[in-house]
Amino acid sequence: MLHAKSMVFDDHTAVIGSVNFDQRSLYLNFEVSMFVFSPARVSEIAAWTEDLSMQSRALALELPRAGRRFM
Repeated sequence: MLHAKSMVFDDHTAVIGSVNFDQRSLYLNFEVSMFVFSPARVSEIAAWTEDLSMQSRALALELPRAGRRFM
């Protein structure tokens, strides 16, 4: 399980860290994130995100909980 969060805004800006992207997490919790402004690093983060997406599969919500496999 991967708990990191990342968001790519454009070719020049991304953020990566442990914070959830909601008001409570951004302002009340003690989390850490790093903004990235290097196009080369942003490209790496985008490729990493795409690779994780390609390795993922959709969870069939219509299946009973007992029929779901997470690993």
